[in-house]
Amino acid sequence: MPDLEILDSTINLLKRRDGSKPWITATTISKKLNEEISSECVEKILLKHMEEKKEETEVRYSTLPHKETLEVLWGHTSHQKVGPREVNPLYRNDDVLKLFCINNPAEIDDEDARGFDIEFMKNGSKVFFSHSFKDFKIVKSIAQYLVQNEILPWLAETHIPKGEHINEAVISALTKSQHFLVYLSKNALNSRWTGKELGRAISQEINVSIIIDCNNSNLKEMVQYRYHGRKYSRYASDRASDLFESVIREKNPLIKWVVYPEKKWKELGFDKPKNEIYPYGDLPRLVKEASQNEENID
Repeated sequence: MPDLEILDSTINLLKRRDGSKPWITATTISKKLNEEISSECVEKILLKHMEEKKEETEVRYSTLPHKETLEVLWGHTSHQKVGPREVNPLYRNDDVLKLFCINNPAEIDDEDARGFDIEFMKNGSKVFFSHSFKDFKIVKSIAQYLVQNEILPWLAETHIPKGEHINEAVISALTKSQHFLVYLSKNALNSRWTGKELGRAISQEINVSIIIDCNNSNLKEMVQYRYHGRKYSRYASDRASDLFESVIREKNPLIKWVVYPEKKWKELGFDKPKNEIYPYGDLPRLVKEASQNEENID
């Protein structure tokens, strides 16, 4: 089937969708066309259409991924829930950020630093670190702390090369992960990407460590609920994932809660690990133990 015919068929398919559920993935589109057309081919044709038509495009992708698979979602702009809208690129358009992993950066020259980052990328990581990009400064310091303890975390900012498909990179990293970290802040609760990544990790039944920002009074209440069993009032946020709410209440042996920063552990009266609540200093041990258990199972 020629590209133009694929495009026309796809546009008609998306236009006929129920307006209440206008979004579908390229994988679903390729199946519905009943042709031997790959999802990669479908997405490439749709992206070309968007690039050529610009403001007049009939289709666009969502800024949010599929709830379960994290694939890109596509919809027709005639639907109210889709509409014409400016979106972030699907492919990374900036360079990866450096993550220096030594106690004293002054002891290493630029050439060694570049070599280390290349080796860092080459070795890969089985620890996925989910977070809001707005928290990267704090998350970077946590990542450096982990690396000093011989744990290599995967972060989008340091591991997705320029020009690579963002969704596919995230899906691949999550699939290979043995441990999932998430920095839970006000920003993360308002990030649907973070909630969907957590959902994918839970569905994969891998170990999860939730590093909770206890400088925030609402988030501090979450930890107190888990530790003392106190009444918990739902976190007020229009975009907060319901998944976080259910995780707070449910007992799951694969999920550990980590208090950040360390000093809040004593301030909040958490004198010993209880109900899966741990001090920040225990994070490297938790990750290593969980990863070792996964390797023993394999």
